[in-house]
Amino acid sequence: MTRSHHGDARGSGPVGSPDRDAIRHQTREPRDFLYSKLMCWVALDRAVALADPLDSSDRVEAWKQTQAQIREAILTRGWSDRAGAFTQSFGSDELDASNLMLPLVGFLPADEPRVLATINATGERLTDDRGLVYRYRSHDGLEGEEGTFLLSGWPKPWPEPDRRLGPAPSSHGRQPSSTTSACSLRR
Repeated sequence: MTRSHHGDARGSGPVGSPDRDAIRHQTREPRDFLYSKLMCWVALDRAVALADPLDSSDRVEAWKQTQAQIREAILTRGWSDRAGAFTQSFGSDELDASNLMLPLVGFLPADEPRVLATINATGERLTDDRGLVYRYRSHDGLEGEEGTFLLSGWPKPWPEPDRRLGPAPSSHGRQPSSTTSACSLRR
């Protein structure tokens, strides 16, 4: 019953296939979005942890193998030396603030140098003068301008207290917005 209810945790294509596991963020050509790959890794990580209650212990090895393939792909194809950060999609130099999730989901430690570099790059290149963060600045094929969001309810854009994200990057002289909303929509 449990197995049939939860289905099979395998996709229809290879790990590198953009159509297999992509969360559709944009309307342009399919790409391997790092955040999509990360969420697949998280799903497998949680599935392994829940294998016994789900009566799926026989699938753990296959899940771990796929999880390892995804991890390797993110670490080797999701990092850009040129951008100095983990990027929006494999092979690009475009940043995406969703990569701040890497330490929060347990993929990498918060003090890992590439995580710290990604945090700093996000602070430098995706944060506006009010301290609000753009998810990304790349052209996405959608009408209007990308909106911004408040990273959190903390009083400054790059909080010190949350050690899961590592040390806070420089705020680059930016002051947080006095806005009370958590995000702004496309304009």
